[in-house]
Amino acid sequence: MEARKLLRNPMVILGTILSFVITIGVTWRDIPVLNRHDSLTVDALVPLAAAVLVAAHLATIRPRRYKTTELWDSLVTSDATMTAAHLLSALLLAFFALALVLVQLSYMKVIGGVATPRPAIILTGPALVAFAGGFGVALGRWAPRIFVAPLGLAGVVAVCTVLIGNTYQHNREWLSLWVSSEGLAGIPSELTLRPDGWRLGYFLGLVALAASVAFIPDASKRVLAASLATVALVGTFLVANQLTKESPRDLQRAITTQLQQGWTAPSCREYSSVAYCPMPGYEPWIDRWRRPTEGVLVAVPAGARPTDLRLLQAPGHTQRYDEDRNSFVSRWLDREGRRGALASETDIHPSMRWGRNSAQGESELSIALMVASRTIGLDSRFRLTEDDLQALGDPRGGNFKVGRRRSQCTSIEQGRAIVALWLAAQATGATEAEFASAAARVPYQAERADGPTYFDPLAWNLLGYTYGTSDDYRVLWGARETNYALQLLGRDQTEIRAVVAEEWSLLTDPATTTDQAAEVLSLRPLPSLEEAHDNWGLVYRGLKQWGTAPCH
Repeated sequence: MEARKLLRNPMVILGTILSFVITIGVTWRDIPVLNRHDSLTVDALVPLAAAVLVAAHLATIRPRRYKTTELWDSLVTSDATMTAAHLLSALLLAFFALALVLVQLSYMKVIGGVATPRPAIILTGPALVAFAGGFGVALGRWAPRIFVAPLGLAGVVAVCTVLIGNTYQHNREWLSLWVSSEGLAGIPSELTLRPDGWRLGYFLGLVALAASVAFIPDASKRVLAASLATVALVGTFLVANQLTKESPRDLQRAITTQLQQGWTAPSCREYSSVAYCPMPGYEPWIDRWRRPTEGVLVAVPAGARPTDLRLLQAPGHTQRYDEDRNSFVSRWLDREGRRGALASETDIHPSMRWGRNSAQGESELSIALMVASRTIGLDSRFRLTEDDLQALGDPRGGNFKVGRRRSQCTSIEQGRAIVALWLAAQATGATEAEFASAAARVPYQAERADGPTYFDPLAWNLLGYTYGTSDDYRVLWGARETNYALQLLGRDQTEIRAVVAEEWSLLTDPATTTDQAAEVLSLRPLPSLEEAHDNWGLVYRGLKQWGTAPCH
């Protein structure tokens, strides 16, 4: 009966609705990865837990609120029995929360989720709800005032804020009832060492402690309740001590070894001479990678298609950091990546994230841009030559030395960049729409106009597609070439493919300039960079301006 009343409480209903809103909202733009987004169910149950805390407290002090204390005292039912009934209702709410978790995970699976959720994470959210209910009952037994529950909730929020806001003692954050989950932070669980099992034990200890404390005001159960509370407190303290320990370096090294083995001997599938090598659990994403990849290659002359292309999944730079929990892994990944030891020169690295709905085009364009770059031969990983230094104004010293390894280049004033951008844009319907949107945000503003306008020869926003999604921050694209590629999208694609196939050698020659390629493709001429700089009263210094060597 008490459980039904709690379920019908408006605050609990609102908390349930908010739980689904959080889950749907966070996964709206991402394909869920269940061993990462399962942690989102804990975040989603926080509003429900807050509602249960207040509702359980109000239920416990119902006689005082309705001024029927004497009537309740005249009943045969003892205070201990009523306390047990309220605690049981809170426990049933925890099972209700578990049902919500299973429904949310089922929803994630239906919309394309991959991998397997973790049992400890599945139970953590319901344990949080159970503690909230027990804490609310304990507050009602110790302080039967209507304003105590909001104060108690505010106190919990304050303590959690202090624990997660301690930037010098990151391990203390696990003592908080809420920590930003991997699902919210976008951190792959494969790279983390979060103490999920110990945290579940910590929550269960808090549940036992709150339940024991709730019985202490009853004189007939005081000694037993105090003894149980002491045991629960000691157990919770021991678990909390494990939570605050540093991650063992041997475990960090084990993750590194596992990742290294996955890259040196990956499990791959080959389609149309392209190898797709996902990490374990991500195999269903192969079909998602194939669409933009094959969309690019089908527009390339058969004899010019690469035969050694491989898509090897790897964590993106934005996915490598989780405070100090995986610092060893992060440093190793950065070091191996800098020296090129993780993969061959032709590898493409899809990350451990894939977009859905409005973000699907972002992910597909990311893959398409990299496939097009490799196909065209825009080599961004090379060693500096004397010619490179001359093009850059002979900047000796620092990183600009002959033979120094580079991993970034500029395609400005290279005609093949137009072809590469067009290949990527036309790959799928989603890439075409996404590229058109991106190009519209970086117009080639060659003429100075009144108002808040500016001139930037680089299409900086195209970098975001490859950096955040695919760990490839290599080619700097020009706004002029981007707008030429946009012109190609507006033309008959069959005609464009025929011209590109016929003039492939010329259009992909590094020596072919942007103006020459535009003429071959019959594009509407755009003012040169030199003319644009003159219009804006700027001095044009060629590649010296960018400080980046031209792509080889």
